[in-house]
Amino acid sequence: MPRSVEKAAAEWFAEAARWYLEGHQGCPCCQTRHCVFRSQWDSRVEYHCTECDFSAARDEETGRCSVTLGGVGSNQ
Repeated sequence: MPRSVEKAAAEWFAEAARWYLEGHQGCPCCQTRHCVFRSQWDSRVEYHCTECDFSAARDEETGRCSVTLGGVGSNQ
């Protein structure tokens, strides 16, 4: 996929945070509601979808983000 088409990990993390709040624990990848868990370990915050296995994380201390796009049940 060309870089211009794919989202950066930081963009996915921002979308995950927004969908979690506005989408009633929703997932920005599969767009399903009530399937995302938010976890925090020290300075790391992660959103994980139980429906499609999407995951987006950010280390608040370093600002580094990571993302794993979902597969099963995903609209992507």
